[in-house]
Amino acid sequence: MVSLFLFFIMARVDPVYTVNAKVSTSRRVVEGTVTFIPRHAGQHFFWSYPNQFSIKPPYLNDINRYRIYPIMFDPGKMEISLFLDNKKAPLRWHKVRWIPRAGFSFFARAGAKVKIIFRTKLPRRYGPLGCVESACILGAPWYPQYHGVIDDHPPPGASQRAFFHRVSLSTAKKKQPLFLGRAGVSTLTVFGSELFFPAAAGDHFQTSCQKGFCLFHTSSLKSPFRFLTGERLFEVVRTCKKTIKRLAPLPANFTMWLIETPLREELTMTLPRGALLFSDRSFHLLPLEYFLKFHRQSLARGIRETILSHNLAHKETPASGRWVSEMISTFFARYAKSVRGLLETFEWIPQIDLVLKNPRMEFRSSFFQGPDDKDSLRHDYRRWNNTQPMGNRLFYKLHDLFGEKELGEIIAGYLKSPLSFKKYLQKRTGLDFSWFFSQWLMGDYLVDYSVARVKRIRAKKGFYGYRITIVRKSSRPITEPVIIKITDSGDREVQATWLGKGTRHTFDVTLKSPVAKVHVDPDGDLSENSTTDDPLYNNVWPSPGWRFIFSGFVVLFNVTEMLNKFYMDADLLPRNSLRRRLNILTYRDEIIEGGFALAHLQYFGPVVNNSRLAYRWDLGTGFGKTRAIMGPDNNQRASKYTVFTAFNYNGREDFMLPTKKGWANLLASANTYTSDHTVEGSSTNFELLTEGSRYFALPLGMSFAAHMKAAAKLGPVHDEVELLRLSGPGKLQGYEVDHFPGRLMGIGALEVRHIIYPSSDLTLFGAVNLTRLSGAFYLGGGVISGGMDGPYTDNFRWGASVGYGIRIHGKWFGVYEGVVNLQVSWPLKKYPETREPFIFFISLEPLF
Repeated sequence: MVSLFLFFIMARVDPVYTVNAKVSTSRRVVEGTVTFIPRHAGQHFFWSYPNQFSIKPPYLNDINRYRIYPIMFDPGKMEISLFLDNKKAPLRWHKVRWIPRAGFSFFARAGAKVKIIFRTKLPRRYGPLGCVESACILGAPWYPQYHGVIDDHPPPGASQRAFFHRVSLSTAKKKQPLFLGRAGVSTLTVFGSELFFPAAAGDHFQTSCQKGFCLFHTSSLKSPFRFLTGERLFEVVRTCKKTIKRLAPLPANFTMWLIETPLREELTMTLPRGALLFSDRSFHLLPLEYFLKFHRQSLARGIRETILSHNLAHKETPASGRWVSEMISTFFARYAKSVRGLLETFEWIPQIDLVLKNPRMEFRSSFFQGPDDKDSLRHDYRRWNNTQPMGNRLFYKLHDLFGEKELGEIIAGYLKSPLSFKKYLQKRTGLDFSWFFSQWLMGDYLVDYSVARVKRIRAKKGFYGYRITIVRKSSRPITEPVIIKITDSGDREVQATWLGKGTRHTFDVTLKSPVAKVHVDPDGDLSENSTTDDPLYNNVWPSPGWRFIFSGFVVLFNVTEMLNKFYMDADLLPRNSLRRRLNILTYRDEIIEGGFALAHLQYFGPVVNNSRLAYRWDLGTGFGKTRAIMGPDNNQRASKYTVFTAFNYNGREDFMLPTKKGWANLLASANTYTSDHTVEGSSTNFELLTEGSRYFALPLGMSFAAHMKAAAKLGPVHDEVELLRLSGPGKLQGYEVDHFPGRLMGIGALEVRHIIYPSSDLTLFGAVNLTRLSGAFYLGGGVISGGMDGPYTDNFRWGASVGYGIRIHGKWFGVYEGVVNLQVSWPLKKYPETREPFIFFISLEPLF
């Protein structure tokens, strides 16, 4: 009987294929073979690693999809060799129109012996799969995964095709802990609903079990230094116990596995076979009750989703099973508050923009409740071979249709029913909802709502009439209800609903007082995105005005010469645009005792990191008072008045450890110096300056930074304080600040940056997380010529220096990341006037 049952199943599914592989966590490599015998002749397709295209998809370099923190991005690599009937055969890398992932195909006859030899170099990054230090988390992409025979058009359920795959995985290092489907299992046969399975391996993993669940973890259950490391695992255990107790009784013979991962992408992620991935930063930062409840809630949602996935497997298909359990889990977490309102109170901190707008932010799904609190495009485990959104979005769409009470009754009835969710919904309502699911399960989309026009119209005496037009721009036709809230000057509110048909909606409204505000989607229930400015602020009429942002802060102490440098940037910028700012700069440096500048910054070009544009044009003016450190009597001062314009480019996604692109600027200024002693009077001269840095990734987690700077001083100079300076921290390091004054100069500097300690576990009282320790080897050289009088090429001098810096990376309050740089540099060429054997300085943030 069993044989007949297996024969019946095998006749309906794709062929069995077997994976035998070995993982080396130290080398981040998985090597093995895939073998199978095709039942049908044709062009067979295998899913594979996405970077095997001859032209890489552009999103592979998009930090918004691949959050790189804190180790540099490494895309990994997969090498494939194909053998048919023991003879090497060609394969073709390509992309089928209806398949959104990379893969390869080959022609094979029915009954042929197919063998694929693969070697996967796993990425070293903080994402849904990859390795950090000696721990690796694996998902489907680490081995080629069979899809089936390619058709010209997508067959029904193409991305959910059922099949057998038998996987045997071992570790290269004997007795290294290995998780495969369930802890300690090195061979697993999967059929049907589980298109992949999780695997984890690493030297520091260990297993601890509680009632109803087990942990596969690297952290200590209770740290003896709780004030430094927190109690992450203890909080996870406590939250699991409480959540499971509320959901009791558990399914028979069910044990949930929680896998701790050093991949700091999300707090929780539901996996097949009753497993849950949780981050090793759970409950680590901001151990304040207000923030801890978001972590606990996210973990509780993941536990509920994991158990529901198990309980609903008998009545849901692989496709619907991906979103129904999460939709229900989101429903039960619907009362949770969002931290968005709290963060907007601190919007003057620049990193808040990244937290609010960057979908790769750590723990984003814990802190934000909304249709996009999870990135629907990310290539995580559940979305491999799948373009459908998860249940979080479906919850909001169903909530719009049925409301709070009715949706709760539908979910309660569904959980007691033997029917699938789609069939139960149709039976309960007597309506066909195929249009709803075909619209919201057909893949991702882009949509942007805006208030296009508010026009005054006639109304009866004593009232105010308005005609309001709402516009929707979307990448594909969609229909969804849209709420519009209108507020008058007396704080009275009127609500209108657009059923969402078409791309434009115009309606009239009568108010008792003049209109004060029109707000589309005031509760944030709709998914909106844009390729340019912030898509949410154009939902508000009139323009929400300007906001203040503390843009930059740099401090440098030249310990050797007892000098200091200080820069503080503040901006006023429109809330509904990234395209312009009003900048206020206050500063002091080795020359200026105190100064300020006021400038208008005009941004344009592509969006970088969701919070700024790549190019900028500056126009401004400034004033400064020079320090009494130059001149023959060492006490004279001068007032400096300047008008400047600049062109800037900044393509860096990561300021702390950039590994690609760079920044550059071109500055022109007119400067007038008025001396405080009347002998010299005033002088006006011009300055041209250009500088920039370019970054490159190197092997072994290192990076390379190249910096250049060139400047010219044109016009009369009455005092040495007006000349250019070649040396000093941030310029040619290793020499005193007043060593090389002149009119023409050029500087080149190189740095090789490396990680000393990649991942720190120290958390200072929950306020500062010391994330890592890095270092940099410095080599710089420069030339300068000219003086106060004579040709610009007179008095040619040059200098060169080497140095080394230690950089302490810290994250304050889980939001603001800063770097303390301790650097020392030695001059390679000394002059008679060289006073110091080296220059040591301390700075906040890297120098370039």
